[in-house]
Amino acid sequence: MHCPVRVEREGDTHHVVIEGFKRAGEGAVTALRSVVMDAATYRWRAAGRCGDFVWSIEYRGDDLVCTLAGLRLIESWPEGPDLVWQVRGLLLRLGRSTGTRPASDASAGERA
Repeated sequence: MHCPVRVEREGDTHHVVIEGFKRAGEGAVTALRSVVMDAATYRWRAAGRCGDFVWSIEYRGDDLVCTLAGLRLIESWPEGPDLVWQVRGLLLRLGRSTGTRPASDASAGERA
């Protein structure tokens, strides 16, 4: 709702890009900033195993770039095949908001 979001794809890896997040205004974005930047927000733990949905969180200029775990890796986790469908659904939803298709295209967008 506050910043445009797009998905960039490199092979099996997806990057969620929140445009202008670094300089985004006050209020809701300011409150979200510390949660969004905390890598622990994107961890999972099950059956004595753990992993990360997000491999890196970094700024590219004013844009925040979150690099997601690869789909093949996610598929190897407990309940991974179900998780892959959920991640693909999210990426597809991001693409539908602007009419692009992230499953096969390089980018897609939505407002966060």
